[in-house]
Amino acid sequence: MEDSITGTSLSAKDRESLRRAATWARFLGIVGFVFSGLMAITGFAMGNLFKWILSVQRQAALEQMEVRSLDAVLDDIGILYTAMFLLSAALYFVPALLLYQFATRTLRATATMLDGATLSSAWEAQRRLYKFMGILTIIVLGLYALAFLGALIMVGMSAMFA
Repeated sequence: MEDSITGTSLSAKDRESLRRAATWARFLGIVGFVFSGLMAITGFAMGNLFKWILSVQRQAALEQMEVRSLDAVLDDIGILYTAMFLLSAALYFVPALLLYQFATRTLRATATMLDGATLSSAWEAQRRLYKFMGILTIIVLGLYALAFLGALIMVGMSAMFA
């Protein structure tokens, strides 16, 4: 049996393969939601733990000598740590959401008769997932290139002063 979507046919075997792929995509999307939530919770917990550890160390240092100028910097380190975890959680959440949207829309479209609009919406979610991952990859490669360039400059400068 073949279903027709805007002039394109999809065999029963292809539809079943698409349904099975969407099932795994939904599973991965849900796991992504769970891990991004855990990452956010960990960010708050580790940020506060980091601030507490630094405050204990600061108290020990204050007993030996007066170091008041580091207070603001040490407090900001915990906030920075939390912000980094929250940014990571957000970056992990977006692809999980897009993957989940693709999966649920594909499963809905293939449940009975192929619904062209729903399947088209699923493909759009998948396109947005690939676009997000592509842009993120370009950004990360750019950061790697900057780090490599910075390392080369530092090696060159150390050779000049050696």
